[in-house]
Amino acid sequence: MVRRRNPNRMRPMRLSLLLLWLGVALSVHVGTLRVCTHKSCRKAGSVATLTLLRELASTAAPTPTTEQPLTAALLQEAFADACIESCGCLGACGSGPNVATDEHLFHDVYKPISALALVNEELGLSVPDSAAAACLKRMYAERAMRENKMRDALGLITAALNHAGTLGIRAAYLIHQLLQKRADVHALMGDPNAAADDRAAAQRMMERRLTVGEEGAARAVAAASVE
Repeated sequence: MVRRRNPNRMRPMRLSLLLLWLGVALSVHVGTLRVCTHKSCRKAGSVATLTLLRELASTAAPTPTTEQPLTAALLQEAFADACIESCGCLGACGSGPNVATDEHLFHDVYKPISALALVNEELGLSVPDSAAAACLKRMYAERAMRENKMRDALGLITAALNHAGTLGIRAAYLIHQLLQKRADVHALMGDPNAAADDRAAAQRMMERRLTVGEEGAARAVAAASVE
Protein backbone atom coordinates (compact mmCIF):
# COMPACT_ATOMS: atom_id res chain seq x y z
CA MET A 1 0.00 0.00 0.00
CA VAL A 2 1.45 3.37 -1.07
CA ARG A 3 0.41 6.71 0.46
CA ARG A 4 0.46 10.06 -1.32
CA ARG A 5 -1.12 13.43 -0.62
CA ASN A 6 -4.66 13.66 -1.94
CA PRO A 7 -5.18 16.73 -4.17
CA ASN A 8 -8.98 16.42 -3.83
CA ARG A 9 -9.82 17.13 -0.20
CA MET A 10 -13.04 15.60 1.11
CA ARG A 11 -15.92 17.10 3.00
CA PRO A 12 -17.00 14.33 5.40
CA MET A 13 -20.32 15.87 6.39
CA ARG A 14 -22.45 12.76 5.95
CA LEU A 15 -20.82 10.97 8.90
CA SER A 16 -21.21 13.99 11.19
CA LEU A 17 -24.89 14.28 10.31
CA LEU A 18 -25.43 10.57 10.88
CA LEU A 19 -23.79 10.65 14.31
CA LEU A 20 -25.83 13.71 15.25
CA TRP A 21 -29.03 11.92 14.22
CA LEU A 22 -28.04 8.86 16.25
CA GLY A 23 -27.21 10.94 19.29
CA VAL A 24 -23.68 9.55 19.35
CA ALA A 25 -20.84 11.47 20.93
CA LEU A 26 -17.32 10.28 20.08
CA SER A 27 -14.22 11.13 22.10
CA VAL A 28 -12.13 11.29 18.90
CA HIS A 29 -12.63 12.54 15.35
CA VAL A 30 -13.76 9.86 12.93
CA GLY A 31 -12.67 10.50 9.37
CA THR A 32 -14.00 9.27 6.04
CA LEU A 33 -12.51 7.03 3.38
CA ARG A 34 -13.43 7.15 -0.31
CA VAL A 35 -12.91 4.07 -2.45
CA CYS A 36 -12.63 4.49 -6.22
CA THR A 37 -14.98 2.10 -8.00
CA HIS A 38 -14.35 3.48 -11.49
CA LYS A 39 -13.20 1.28 -14.37
CA SER A 40 -9.54 0.57 -13.63
CA CYS A 41 -9.92 0.29 -9.86
CA ARG A 42 -13.00 -1.87 -10.24
CA LYS A 43 -11.03 -4.27 -12.43
CA ALA A 44 -8.32 -4.28 -9.74
CA GLY A 45 -10.84 -5.39 -7.11
CA SER A 46 -11.98 -2.13 -5.51
CA VAL A 47 -15.53 -3.42 -4.89
CA ALA A 48 -14.03 -6.12 -2.65
CA THR A 49 -11.94 -3.42 -0.95
CA LEU A 50 -15.07 -1.35 -0.36
CA THR A 51 -16.87 -4.33 1.20
CA LEU A 52 -13.89 -5.21 3.39
CA LEU A 53 -13.48 -1.67 4.70
CA ARG A 54 -17.18 -1.37 5.51
CA GLU A 55 -17.31 -4.69 7.30
CA LEU A 56 -14.30 -3.77 9.41
CA ALA A 57 -15.66 -0.32 10.26
CA SER A 58 -19.09 -1.69 11.15
CA THR A 59 -17.67 -3.59 14.12
CA ALA A 60 -16.26 -0.37 15.60
CA ALA A 61 -19.53 1.57 15.32
CA PRO A 62 -20.40 3.54 18.47
CA THR A 63 -23.54 2.77 20.44
CA PRO A 64 -26.35 5.37 20.16
CA THR A 65 -27.27 7.22 23.33
CA THR A 66 -30.93 7.51 22.36
CA GLU A 67 -33.54 4.95 21.39
CA GLN A 68 -33.38 4.22 17.66
CA PRO A 69 -35.91 2.90 15.13
CA LEU A 70 -33.17 0.88 13.42
CA THR A 71 -31.83 -2.51 14.43
CA ALA A 72 -28.24 -3.00 15.59
CA ALA A 73 -27.15 -4.38 12.20
CA LEU A 74 -28.75 -1.50 10.29
CA LEU A 75 -27.13 1.05 12.58
CA GLN A 76 -23.74 -0.59 12.06
CA GLU A 77 -24.30 -0.69 8.31
CA ALA A 78 -25.30 2.99 8.25
CA PHE A 79 -22.20 3.94 10.25
CA ALA A 80 -19.94 1.93 7.94
CA ASP A 81 -21.56 3.39 4.80
CA ALA A 82 -21.03 6.90 6.16
CA CYS A 83 -17.38 6.20 7.02
CA ILE A 84 -16.56 4.38 3.77
CA GLU A 85 -17.84 5.92 0.55
CA SER A 86 -17.71 4.77 -3.04
CA CYS A 87 -16.46 7.42 -5.45
CA GLY A 88 -15.33 8.07 -8.99
CA CYS A 89 -11.81 8.26 -10.37
CA LEU A 90 -9.11 9.52 -7.99
CA GLY A 91 -6.29 9.42 -10.55
CA ALA A 92 -3.29 7.06 -10.59
CA CYS A 93 -5.47 4.53 -12.39
CA GLY A 94 -2.72 1.97 -12.82
CA SER A 95 -2.11 1.73 -9.07
CA GLY A 96 -5.56 0.71 -7.80
CA PRO A 97 -7.53 -0.06 -5.88
CA ASN A 98 -7.17 3.55 -4.73
CA VAL A 99 -8.55 4.91 -1.45
CA ALA A 100 -8.57 8.57 -0.41
CA THR A 101 -8.62 10.26 2.98
CA ASP A 102 -8.92 13.97 3.55
CA GLU A 103 -5.17 14.39 3.18
CA HIS A 104 -3.77 11.36 1.37
CA LEU A 105 -4.32 8.97 -1.52
CA PHE A 106 -3.50 5.30 -0.90
CA HIS A 107 -2.71 2.86 -3.71
CA ASP A 108 -2.92 -0.93 -3.99
CA VAL A 109 -5.40 -1.29 -1.13
CA TYR A 110 -6.53 -4.88 -1.46
CA LYS A 111 -4.85 -6.78 1.37
CA PRO A 112 -6.75 -7.15 4.69
CA ILE A 113 -3.78 -5.74 6.62
CA SER A 114 -3.85 -2.58 4.49
CA ALA A 115 -7.60 -2.14 4.94
CA LEU A 116 -7.30 -2.70 8.69
CA ALA A 117 -4.54 -0.08 8.94
CA LEU A 118 -6.69 2.48 7.14
CA VAL A 119 -9.68 1.91 9.42
CA ASN A 120 -7.58 2.00 12.56
CA GLU A 121 -5.20 4.83 11.69
CA GLU A 122 -7.10 7.03 9.26
CA LEU A 123 -10.61 6.72 10.72
CA GLY A 124 -9.39 6.77 14.31
CA LEU A 125 -11.22 3.54 15.16
CA SER A 126 -9.98 0.27 16.60
CA VAL A 127 -11.40 -2.85 14.99
CA PRO A 128 -11.63 -5.84 17.37
CA ASP A 129 -9.07 -8.55 16.60
CA SER A 130 -11.80 -11.14 16.16
CA ALA A 131 -13.51 -8.98 13.52
CA ALA A 132 -10.27 -8.60 11.60
CA ALA A 133 -9.74 -12.37 11.78
CA ALA A 134 -13.29 -12.97 10.54
CA CYS A 135 -12.83 -10.69 7.53
CA LEU A 136 -9.54 -12.37 6.65
CA LYS A 137 -11.18 -15.81 6.73
CA ARG A 138 -14.02 -14.51 4.55
CA MET A 139 -11.58 -13.32 1.91
CA TYR A 140 -9.83 -16.69 1.94
CA ALA A 141 -13.24 -18.33 1.57
CA GLU A 142 -14.07 -16.21 -1.46
CA ARG A 143 -10.78 -17.18 -3.05
CA ALA A 144 -11.60 -20.85 -2.42
CA MET A 145 -15.01 -20.28 -4.05
CA ARG A 146 -13.36 -18.83 -7.15
CA GLU A 147 -11.17 -21.93 -7.30
CA ASN A 148 -14.27 -24.13 -6.91
CA LYS A 149 -13.03 -25.51 -3.58
CA MET A 150 -16.40 -25.33 -1.90
CA ARG A 151 -15.62 -27.57 1.06
CA ASP A 152 -12.64 -25.40 1.93
CA ALA A 153 -14.79 -22.29 1.49
CA LEU A 154 -17.42 -23.69 3.84
CA GLY A 155 -14.84 -24.36 6.54
CA LEU A 156 -13.34 -20.89 6.18
CA ILE A 157 -16.68 -19.10 6.35
CA THR A 158 -17.65 -21.14 9.40
CA ALA A 159 -14.34 -20.16 11.02
CA ALA A 160 -15.10 -16.52 10.18
CA LEU A 161 -18.48 -16.82 11.86
CA ASN A 162 -16.86 -18.30 14.95
CA HIS A 163 -14.55 -15.29 15.18
CA ALA A 164 -17.33 -12.76 14.62
CA GLY A 165 -19.65 -14.61 17.01
CA THR A 166 -17.40 -13.76 19.95
CA LEU A 167 -18.47 -10.11 19.53
CA GLY A 168 -22.18 -10.90 19.72
CA ILE A 169 -24.55 -8.17 18.61
CA ARG A 170 -21.62 -5.75 18.31
CA ALA A 171 -20.89 -7.54 15.02
CA ALA A 172 -24.50 -8.00 13.94
CA TYR A 173 -23.96 -6.59 10.45
CA LEU A 174 -20.77 -8.59 9.88
CA ILE A 175 -22.42 -11.81 11.10
CA HIS A 176 -25.34 -11.16 8.75
CA GLN A 177 -22.96 -10.77 5.81
CA LEU A 178 -21.08 -13.95 6.71
CA LEU A 179 -24.27 -15.98 7.07
CA GLN A 180 -25.37 -14.82 3.63
CA LYS A 181 -22.00 -15.83 2.20
CA ARG A 182 -22.18 -19.27 3.82
CA ALA A 183 -25.69 -19.67 2.41
CA ASP A 184 -24.23 -19.01 -1.04
CA VAL A 185 -21.64 -21.74 -0.45
CA HIS A 186 -24.31 -24.21 0.69
CA ALA A 187 -26.35 -23.44 -2.42
CA LEU A 188 -23.35 -24.02 -4.69
CA MET A 189 -22.72 -27.32 -2.89
CA GLY A 190 -26.28 -28.44 -3.63
CA ASP A 191 -27.64 -28.12 -0.08
CA PRO A 192 -30.69 -25.83 -0.34
CA ASN A 193 -31.91 -26.64 3.17
CA ALA A 194 -28.66 -25.50 4.79
CA ALA A 195 -28.68 -22.43 2.57
CA ALA A 196 -32.23 -21.60 3.65
CA ASP A 197 -31.30 -22.06 7.32
CA ASP A 198 -28.39 -19.64 7.00
CA ARG A 199 -30.47 -17.05 5.16
CA ALA A 200 -33.14 -17.27 7.86
CA ALA A 201 -30.46 -16.84 10.54
CA ALA A 202 -29.08 -13.85 8.64
CA GLN A 203 -32.52 -12.26 8.57
CA ARG A 204 -32.97 -12.82 12.32
CA MET A 205 -29.61 -11.16 12.93
CA MET A 206 -30.71 -8.13 10.90
CA GLU A 207 -33.81 -7.83 13.09
CA ARG A 208 -32.03 -7.98 16.46
CA ARG A 209 -32.03 -4.99 18.76
CA LEU A 210 -29.94 -4.30 21.81
CA THR A 211 -31.37 -5.61 25.06
CA VAL A 212 -30.53 -4.00 28.39
CA GLY A 213 -27.77 -6.50 29.12
CA GLU A 214 -26.33 -6.41 25.62
CA GLU A 215 -26.41 -2.63 25.54
CA GLY A 216 -23.96 -2.36 28.41
CA ALA A 217 -21.59 -4.85 26.81
CA ALA A 218 -21.87 -3.14 23.44
CA ARG A 219 -21.06 0.24 24.95
CA ALA A 220 -17.99 -1.22 26.63
CA VAL A 221 -16.77 -2.54 23.27
CA ALA A 222 -17.61 0.76 21.57
CA ALA A 223 -15.67 2.71 24.20
CA ALA A 224 -12.63 0.50 23.63
CA SER A 225 -12.99 0.98 19.87
CA VAL A 226 -12.38 4.73 20.04
CA GLU A 227 -9.69 4.90 22.71
